[in-house]
Amino acid sequence: MVTRPCSLGRWLSYRERRSVVISVLHRLLILLAVASSAVAAAIFLLPSAASPAANTKLFAYVSEPNEPYNGIWLKDANGALVTHLDPGTYEIAVDDWSAGSSFHLMGPGVDIKTGIDEIVHTTWTVTFTDGTYRYFCDFFPTVMHGSFTVGNAPPPPPPPPPPPPAKCVVPKVVGKSLAKAKSRLSTAHCRTGAVRQGQSRLRPGIVYWQSRKPGARVPRGTKIGMRVSLGR
Repeated sequence: MVTRPCSLGRWLSYRERRSVVISVLHRLLILLAVASSAVAAAIFLLPSAASPAANTKLFAYVSEPNEPYNGIWLKDANGALVTHLDPGTYEIAVDDWSAGSSFHLMGPGVDIKTGIDEIVHTTWTVTFTDGTYRYFCDFFPTVMHGSFTVGNAPPPPPPPPPPPPAKCVVPKVVGKSLAKAKSRLSTAHCRTGAVRQGQSRLRPGIVYWQSRKPGARVPRGTKIGMRVSLGR
């Protein structure tokens, strides 16, 4: 005799089937709650996206050249003179207290200024990039000025080559007294060499011969010999 399989529903009563369904749903809800907690914890532990840095405050000042820093400066929030900044966007509170001066800021991507004939208190929003920036007064640019670097500024230009060694341009000392001849040689960066005496048509004590021709360019400190007249 062949026995046919029977479905679970035929062996369980309605109350038993209902209990099984509730138990399964309860376990599913528990699994969903655990999964949701894990996802929430993972989201909480993830690093938050970096927010853009707030603008850094700087303070610019210009007045008269007889004041400290020649009457013009740029300082940070701590009151220190700005010499180097990181690239980024900055707010600059500008105080122009003189109707005869201006605050002019120039550098890569920046060229902004106050007027010479006005007193201004304003705020600039400036984005600095790598490079060197200068600030100055348009009326006294050689006196009232300053500078600072931003980021990886290019290196400063190499120093100029040293000047060539000084030369001695031999002066004419013939016809001069020995004392004056020595003075002229010293002024020309030459040195007095051997001094001898001899007879000549010039009066005594006067140089009548020198070892190098006048105008000759010789190394600094070259000795120049002379002969001093004894008269006839």
